[in-house]
Amino acid sequence: MERRGARSATRQSEAPHLRASTRQALRRDAAQILAAGLRAADPEQLVGQNLSVGDGLITFAGQTIPSPLGRIVFLAVGKAAYRMAAAAAKALGERLDEGLSIGPDEDPGYLARFRRVRVRVASHPLPDTRGLAAASEAEKLALGLGSKDLL
Repeated sequence: MERRGARSATRQSEAPHLRASTRQALRRDAAQILAAGLRAADPEQLVGQNLSVGDGLITFAGQTIPSPLGRIVFLAVGKAAYRMAAAAAKALGERLDEGLSIGPDEDPGYLARFRRVRVRVASHPLPDTRGLAAASEAEKLALGLGSKDLL
């Protein structure tokens, strides 16, 4: 216990030697760094920047492949599912045949404009019957793909 108190006292004694303007500048810089990090990790932005379709090709994360002769479908799962799905649906446009987005909360409206994307809600972190149904739907989607389709 003494040790924790000593650490706390040390931290408190370090702060007074910084001027208020310096502390404010450090807080401002830290907030700007955090905001930049959050923007850089935005799932919708990342998918949008890394997925494109055109001239018979699909590019994702720097890899380019011929556009498949069959269907193009996607599966987005997790806390960022709705935002990733919205970006994928936008990037794929009319070339998208089907999408399934499974997230832990109700879709806040990201996917309302994409008629080819189904939305399912599943509990997190503990599984529930909605999650089981969503997992079965995802499995059915994947098993329904043929050799000329792309997931």
